[in-house]
This record gives sequence, C-alpha cells and structure tokens, in this order.
Amino acid sequence: MRTIYILLPILAALAVCPSAQSERSIPVWHEHPNLYVSKADVPGILDKAKRIEPAGKALESIRSSADKWLAQKIEYPPSTGRHAVSYVCPDCKEVLQTLSPTQHQCPKCKKIYSGLPYDARSYGGEHMALADGARNLGLSWLFFGKREYAEKARDILLGYADRYASYPLLDIRGGQAASGARIFDQTLNEAIWLIDIAWAYDLVLGAGVATPEQQAHIENDLLRASVATIKRWRAGKSNWQSWHNAGIMAAALTLHDDKLVDEALNDPECGYYFQMKNSILSDGAWWEGSWSYQSYSLDALLKTAEAARHSGIDLYTPDLKKCLEAPLLVLMPNGHTPPVHDAVEGGVSPAVYEVAAARYDDPMFQDVLAEKGRSGFNALLYGMENPKKHATALTSTIMPGLGMAILRNGDQYVSLDYGPHGGGHGHRDKLSVVYYTQGQVFGVDPGRGWPYTLPIHQEWYKLTLSHNTVIVDEQPQPECEGSLESTSFAGEYHTAIAKADTCYEGVRMKRTVVLGKDWMLDVYDVESDAEHTYDWVWHARGEFSSQLTVQPFDLKASHMSYSYLSDVRKGDGASDWKADWTLPGGKVYGLFKGSPGRTALLCNAPDNPKTDTLHSVILRDKAKTARFVSLFSTKPMKWSDLPKGVVAMAK
Repeated sequence: MRTIYILLPILAALAVCPSAQSERSIPVWHEHPNLYVSKADVPGILDKAKRIEPAGKALESIRSSADKWLAQKIEYPPSTGRHAVSYVCPDCKEVLQTLSPTQHQCPKCKKIYSGLPYDARSYGGEHMALADGARNLGLSWLFFGKREYAEKARDILLGYADRYASYPLLDIRGGQAASGARIFDQTLNEAIWLIDIAWAYDLVLGAGVATPEQQAHIENDLLRASVATIKRWRAGKSNWQSWHNAGIMAAALTLHDDKLVDEALNDPECGYYFQMKNSILSDGAWWEGSWSYQSYSLDALLKTAEAARHSGIDLYTPDLKKCLEAPLLVLMPNGHTPPVHDAVEGGVSPAVYEVAAARYDDPMFQDVLAEKGRSGFNALLYGMENPKKHATALTSTIMPGLGMAILRNGDQYVSLDYGPHGGGHGHRDKLSVVYYTQGQVFGVDPGRGWPYTLPIHQEWYKLTLSHNTVIVDEQPQPECEGSLESTSFAGEYHTAIAKADTCYEGVRMKRTVVLGKDWMLDVYDVESDAEHTYDWVWHARGEFSSQLTVQPFDLKASHMSYSYLSDVRKGDGASDWKADWTLPGGKVYGLFKGSPGRTALLCNAPDNPKTDTLHSVILRDKAKTARFVSLFSTKPMKWSDLPKGVVAMAK
C-alpha cells in the first residue's frame, strides 16, 4: 500500500504534464449545435451582421444559398471527384478546357475527350457544393429558425449515408493506393469535405429533425465511414495530415467521441500535437518552405483549434501564434508573400486572420484585416468588431528555421533562400533570390507549375535553372541546404551573406546581397579544386534591351531543363556591359562585371503562367573559381556610385 501512495503524486503529475497533453485532450460536451457555433452565439452574430457590411453580406449569402437548396432537387454525383492530374491531354500534357460536362478539349491538339476520368473532374465541385449547401442550410436554421432548412440538410446527409459505401475507393491515378478516398480521389480533399458534413450534422442534431434511426445511419454510414477512409492514409508530417486531423476532429466532436478526439490530437505519428512539433519550424514557418502551403495548413490548424475551443480544449498556443505571424514577417511591399518552392505569389488570407485576430491580441493580425479587407463568412462567425490599423513596420529580418534572409530598404525587397530543401514541395534552388523593385517582383522565382504532374513543373519550375542562382555543369542541385554566414541591417544599406558547400560535390558557393534604397548589388562566388562550368542565372520581368553584341547560339546543353530556354543569343562577357528592363513602374538598369573568358547568354524563359516570358541573362564561366558581380538599380549607376563600404565588395 505504501508503494501505491508514493506513486499517486507521480501519476497525478503525469496527468497534467504539458508533454503528456492528456488534460487538453478531454473535451467538455455541450448540447448541439456546438462544433463551430452554438445557439448562445446567435444574438451576437446577428447583431454583428447589422454593423459589419462583409458580415451582413455573408449572412445574406448563407440564407440565399439555403433558399436555393430548398427549391431544388438533391442530385448526387455518380462517382468519385477526380483530381486535376487526370484532367490533362495524355498526348500533349496540356490542361484540358471544359466545353461541356461531357466534352473536354485539349487547347493544343484540339482533341475532345469524354467519359471517365475526364467527366469526373466536375464531380468534386458538385460534392463540395452539396457539403456547403448542407452547412448553409443548417446555419440558416440556426439563424432564422425555419425548420425546413434543417430538414433539407438532414436529407442531404441521409442521401450520402445511403450511397457513401457505393462510391469506389480511387486514388488520383485511378488505382487503389491508401491515399485514395470515395468522395474525392484523395484523403486530403475528403477530410476537407468532411468538416462541412460534420458541421451540418451538428446543426441538424441541434434542430432535432433526425430520428434515432436516421442519426445512427448518418453517424455510422457517413461520418464514421468517412473517418475510416481518411485513416487509411497516415500522412505523417504533412499538410495532408493537418487536414486529416481537422476533418477527424470535426467528426469526433460532433459524435461526442472522446477516443477519436484523443486520436486526432495525440496520435504520436500523425496527431495535431505531432504536427505542431514537427511541421512548424523554430521561426513559425511551415517546414515545406512554401508560403502557399503555410496558408493552406494554417487553415486546417485553425479549424482544428476553433472546433476544439468550443469543447473546452485550448489549442491557441504561442506556437500556433508564431505560425500565424511568420507569413507576415516576409511580406513584400505589395503585401504578397514571395512565391518560393511550390507556391504562387499571393496575399495572406483574411479568412485565416479573422480567426487569428479574434483569438490573439496581436496588432499584426488586425493590420491584415484593416489593410486587406474582411472575409465575410469568418467575420460573421468570429470576427472582431473594429480591427485597427497599427502600421506595424516591417524591417530586414532572418527566418532561421526556414533559412531565408529578408532585406528591406525603402520600397525595395530581396529574399535570399539558403534553408532546408522542403520535402516534396521544395525546389532545388539554394542561394536563389527574389528581387522586388519598381512596384513589382522584378528578379523572379516563378514558383510552381500546376498540376504538379505536368512535365514543365518537374523539368523546369522545380529545378535549379528556373531560379536566380548558380547551376554547375548544367546539372540541377540535389536536395541540399546552405547556411547563413552574416547579416548587417543597420545604416544606408543592408547586407546578407549565405553559403552552400554541399550542393555540388567539391564546389563551394557563397552569395553576398547588398540592398540600398534604389539599388541591389549581387556578388556570387564559386570555387572548386576542379574545373567546372558555372552558369549564373538571372530571370527578370520587363521589356529587355542590352548594349551587348550577340548572335544566335545553339546551346546544346546536357540537361533537359535547358530545353525550356528559347531565342538564345551569345555575347562576349569578358568586359563590363549594361542592360535594362522596362516595367510599368519604371526601368531597372543592370550592370554586369566582365571576366576573362566569360560568355554572356541572353534568352527567354517561361514565367508563370508558362505563356508569359522572362527575359534572362546567363553568365557562363568554365574555371575552378568564378566571381559573378552584378548591380541592379532604378537609375543608371556606375560601380563608383556605390557607397564606399560597398565598392570593395564589387571588385
């Protein structure tokens, strides 16, 4: 007995230990609806709709959607919704154009495709529309008290319960991989769909319009069946699993299933806490290094946190706050995140920051809403009354976990990427830069191709040649990581120096970027004990002109990524030479330092979309060591115009 008494305090301590996280996993059950909103929230929501215009419009949209569903027959897609990867011409590898639900034309060869999998491209949208409709019907019952709304939502859910098991399990290639699902051909999309399905059911339960038999049918043959489908694929450290957890959590809380809640949070290889520990880097950045996937994953994390909050589980931790702050720390002057790795240039999501501003007292989150506008739906349900503009000043900074240095000076901006590869959504682009000047991105990272299976994504967008860095012996970098050597963010110019010594065997690379108020100096050093061909690459937007004397050149490169270059012209790069690019906001002037034996190549390259053109410069040296020095400015400059402390760097 004495041993038991000694152990009791230890067991009690373990029960509340943060590392065990068990206390946070115990939900407090309330009457339905309670997944994301409750009856107690309704007066405040309706009052908010009267005072905040976007919220009022969202309320009108919810009711309008519900009224349309009341007036129409429920029709379900005949099969699984298919991914964009299947909506491609098999011969031309071009994304098809929809002529009708059963006719899909290749824009290149003009061939028309019909039947599966092409017709099924639209099924996913139809499945999602039904889930949205059920949710809006349930919300309309909650807000306006009309029983018919809840009954229609119930009928949509019962229809899915009737036929869910009859939908085939398919993956994106039409096979039986565990990542496939029934409503969509990815467990990822099925989990997103399940959130609104579970929410609709939570609202239906609150309305009391389902019999016990109907409840059992929906719970067992739809919600639990969909959870079982999603759980077939354990995606581990990924944006997929974050959405899996969000969908499973929504179902678990609606079902009042303690065990499933605990699994969604505490699964040691997949759960929410695992994701927060392993997928969020020390600076709050998402591990894949893509700001698009950061936003995508944040949406899932917040849906999990907000659902948990309504059942007494607080997931609004400092780590989640840091993850919300990270994209705001790297914004370019136009308010967009740089399109590095598998990403597109884009603004941060007001929908995400409606929730963030409501749950955290952080002026940066309010600034997003004050500057970017409100997201009507989330403003209605969660948004704060009057977000204030705090004009939070962004300065040059380092993202040490992500491995990115951000330089800001006046209206100019440079990002220098030296960090981890980023897994499947990473690009082979160490020491690449994005340069913003004259009111837009000028020095380009073209981001991702879509869909990912297109050859141009695999052969161009993901590889080294499409980025502003150095490629060695015409071969892409392997997956690699560099390091930051030093920074200086004080004074009239800001400097970052990074190196990458493991990307190419025996080759040491170092890049120095210096940003003034109207200029950017780039010094790229490469050295090796053996001779190599070094290609320094600069892709830029704008109408291009150059003083360089050139002639057509057949590049005959050894790697296929070079085949995406066109109109290649060759000039002598032994002496200093000039060029300029004309943008809508003004000119950018380029000054390139010559070096004996250097070749200068001018060419065109695919931008994003691929139909747009970049006008590019490649400086080629064949040597053991090389130094590539270039100066970009918003007015004509000479090397001697640089500040004294910078002139020596340019030698």
